[in-house]
Amino acid sequence: MVTLAGADVIGVDFIDINHSTEQQTIRGIIMNSFSVSSCAYDGTSGGSGDPNPLCTIQGTVNGLQVFPQVFFAYLMAANAAGQMQQALTAVLFNWYASVYGFLQNPWPSAIPFPLFPFVGPKAIQVQGPFPVPNVSVPAALIGSWTA
Repeated sequence: MVTLAGADVIGVDFIDINHSTEQQTIRGIIMNSFSVSSCAYDGTSGGSGDPNPLCTIQGTVNGLQVFPQVFFAYLMAANAAGQMQQALTAVLFNWYASVYGFLQNPWPSAIPFPLFPFVGPKAIQVQGPFPVPNVSVPAALIGSWTA
């Protein structure tokens, strides 16, 4: 357990970067490819504005489209902790496993979600005539990676 700013959080280390691909295959570790193409939320949700809206992420895992949703506060907490890639790996892979898992044998196991201390930023709310465009979350646009 790690203590950050007085809050107890559990660190999750699920990415093995210390072994070659051959060693990972021997150990039964399968590498997955991830990419994020967009992350946005409806900035008008909740009437006067929801400070913690659901963000829709569009991306791919192993070349297949994924569309998970995650709360804004979780993304901001991951960003503040410098662990956006670990958070998005869990979010994207768990959605992928739940939708496409039947294509694999054995069914892939879910990845535990990393926990972060709450940082408290509120989502930006937009105003204007309908339709108002979605608000992008640039911190989640981290490109492509493997894990």
